[in-house]
Amino acid sequence: MKFSIVHKLSLTIVLLVLFSVSTVGWVFYSKTTELLVTAALDDISSNIRNAGALVQEHIVVQHEDVLFLANMPPIQGILRAQNAANYDEQDKSSYLQWVKRQQSIFVSMLKNKPEYLKLRFIDKHGQEQIVVGREGDNIVALSGEQLQNKAHRTYFIETLKLEKDGVYLSEINLNREHGEISVPHREVLRSSAPVYNEISGEVAGLLLITAEIGKELRSIQNNSKGSGSNIYITNDHGGYLLHPDSNKSYGFDLGKHYRIQEEFPHLAKLYLPDNKDLESILQPKDIGGEYVINFAKIHFDPNKPERFIAVGMTELYSDIVAKQTGVLNNVVTIALLLTLLATFLAVLFSFRLSRPIKQITQAINDYANKHESTV
Repeated sequence: MKFSIVHKLSLTIVLLVLFSVSTVGWVFYSKTTELLVTAALDDISSNIRNAGALVQEHIVVQHEDVLFLANMPPIQGILRAQNAANYDEQDKSSYLQWVKRQQSIFVSMLKNKPEYLKLRFIDKHGQEQIVVGREGDNIVALSGEQLQNKAHRTYFIETLKLEKDGVYLSEINLNREHGEISVPHREVLRSSAPVYNEISGEVAGLLLITAEIGKELRSIQNNSKGSGSNIYITNDHGGYLLHPDSNKSYGFDLGKHYRIQEEFPHLAKLYLPDNKDLESILQPKDIGGEYVINFAKIHFDPNKPERFIAVGMTELYSDIVAKQTGVLNNVVTIALLLTLLATFLAVLFSFRLSRPIKQITQAINDYANKHESTV
């Protein structure tokens, strides 16, 4: 079967169009997929940062509240009364009256701050002087043998080292009572401020807020989690605060050794003391495997910027790409329509381009064969 010059030219142009469109389409599809995945990862990072801002806001408020309580007049009244046979001559009030006033302040704050579990005033020897906390749905003041000595606790030791208006923030861990982890488990953050005697200028004790922070951590989990994804939250040592397998959460408190560094070795450098990275995004091409890993640091202690919690998410790369198929399908459909249009125009152009050549060829053939020209 012989092809005319028109058919040859048309076929050549169509093949060139199809090759060009296919090459450009493949490059475009690959780059578009990459850009869409990057955009999806940016959205994930943004969600993590927004959730982290809520945690930071919670901690800032707790920071302000503990300073407010530490500087309330009843605290100084209690100190003056203790140094003068349990009676404050300056304000004409007994030690017990000042205690009642401070307890009322504690009760009022607990009523307005449902996340606060317990408020304490502890003297410089570690002995609880005033404690008001939640017992079920009630707010109660402890007394007598219910009051404990906290001199051995890290927050007590570290807080007494601070200057006036300094604030100590504890590790996020499980709540303890009488040295034992409370059941059911409650995740808490303790903030404490030293109390200085206004007369002597010496440290006289501390004010402590024990706040439940589990709700804020779960809000990060709920706001960031998508279909097929896993959420991890760790402290700055890599210990799990939240893990998809709940048995691994707070392993560092429960005598179990579970850390993010062992589960995802590529993230180990994020937890090194001198590491300044705020975020780590690892794709399958970086680590091998099928998952995209996104971890971000949330710094929460303004006095110790090296402290942080890390929020991470793992998700199948194929799932992230699948979420973008709607956009890509639209792009592919438009590209196919444009290809068909280009092919039609190419064929039309080839016919128009080859028509004069065909006429010249016909004229030459007619002349050679001594036929009357039909052109």
